[in-house]
Amino acid sequence: MKKQQQALILTILSLAFLALSCSDLKKDLPTETTAGPQIHGQGWKDTASANFHGLAIQSAGWSMNSCKECHGPDYRGGSSGSSCFTCHNKPGGPENCTVCHGGVNAAPPKDLAGNTSSSSPGVGVHQSHLLGTDSIATPIACNECHIVPASLSAAGHIDSTAGAEVMFLVTPRYAAGQSFSQSTLTCTNTYCHGNFSNGNKQSVVWNDVSGQASACGSCHGDVTKSTIGDKALPKTSLNGGTHPNDTRCVNCHPHVIDANYKLTLSKHIDGQIEFN
Repeated sequence: MKKQQQALILTILSLAFLALSCSDLKKDLPTETTAGPQIHGQGWKDTASANFHGLAIQSAGWSMNSCKECHGPDYRGGSSGSSCFTCHNKPGGPENCTVCHGGVNAAPPKDLAGNTSSSSPGVGVHQSHLLGTDSIATPIACNECHIVPASLSAAGHIDSTAGAEVMFLVTPRYAAGQSFSQSTLTCTNTYCHGNFSNGNKQSVVWNDVSGQASACGSCHGDVTKSTIGDKALPKTSLNGGTHPNDTRCVNCHPHVIDANYKLTLSKHIDGQIEFN
């Protein structure tokens, strides 16, 4: 009889323990409306929060494998039933290039540190190159200066090298010999900044926002002159060059510029001398 009483007591205690355990577990389970905050904590979607999920991904070396465990390999819900595409609705979802750098396109701003000012090295003059907003040339594609990865996990994309590697393509617009210095942020010997016959061969600072690097006369000519013709005139025999002393560009280059000095962008800074 004593053994039966002991067994009964043990059974009652076990059931009580299970009831308490299940109760504690149940109250910690996320509900449909509070799943995000309870799993990830407050501020997970707040870019200003120290608990912002972008910072967590950055601290993980930009790996999103942990996200896939619950949201699925395609980030569309998985076992969590919560799709990352609700916010990251561009192709590739959270792996779209603009999520980490860029916005409208894949180039900064923002850079990886969240900077938006052109004076920041990670931002610089990306947009004026990519969009051609200086009205002196056609847009420059990303792959003319960088190796564009096929995917987030592509070799060489996320590595231990600080900053983005600048590896110019050898094209008519970028003749051999051009270089970029990570320490001084300068581009040197690029065709588009005067590395051609009778050009000024200027070295330009990537995050210089003064606009001088793209001013008429900076690549060929003299920015200090008063008229457009004088500003744009490449080096003549008077200053060590071979260009004719003719300020009417249209006389020899009508496919590039008209009588009012309006440029045909597809013909300007294309690596070809358009001579009539």
